[in-house]
Order: sequence, then structure tokens, then C-alpha cells
Amino acid sequence: MTPYSSFKIGGQDWTAHLVSATEMKKLTGDATDEGLTVAMTQRIYIRRIKNKSRLRDTFLHEICHAFLGATGMQHQLEVGYKGENFEDWEESLIRIFVPHLATFIDDWSRTSTPPVTTHEL
Repeated sequence: MTPYSSFKIGGQDWTAHLVSATEMKKLTGDATDEGLTVAMTQRIYIRRIKNKSRLRDTFLHEICHAFLGATGMQHQLEVGYKGENFEDWEESLIRIFVPHLATFIDDWSRTSTPPVTTHEL
């Protein structure tokens, strides 16, 4: 499977792969799942979606899963919730976060200057 994109998160090389509904079903057991993040292999799988905004949001959603894993926060959620429904908390956190991240990226891409410059830091 040829990667659609490659990038680094937390110093690790990651790849993103666009897959068909049939391929997603093989990965997750559900052809309607839109994305999957596999931290052990540093791979993100995104089901092909025609709506570009939804595709972008799904990619950002999966990137957030990768961020939580790379920063150790995924483990902290699991420990904090003693393994009970920590996936639900993680999903809720990401679903709250992604629309704001998408808006930030959209706004930033429309301006010629970043919202914060290095001399301001």
C-alpha cells in the first residue's frame, strides 16, 4: 500500500494511506469507519471520502490520535480512567478539538502572516 502522505510526529516517521471501504472493513471490521490510527506501525488509514472537508477533518481527527499517543496523553487517559471507557473519553476530546483546529488552519491559510511570529515568543 503506497502512502498518500508522510510526516513526522514526535520525531517518528508516520504515513497516511487512503483506503477503500473494503480495505477499511479488513482493518476495523466496519466499512463505514472513516479513519484508523495504528500507533505501533505509525500509520494512519483514511477511507476515501468524496467530501474534501470531511476528508480533511477525518485526517485531523486521526492526527490528534497520533499526537495523544506520541505525547503520552493516550496512556494518561487510560491510566486515569483505569481502562474504563478511556477510548470514549479520547474520542470525545478529539471531537471537541478538531473543529477548532480546522478553523484555525483555515484562518491561518487565508492570511499572509502567521498569527504568532518567532520574535513574539
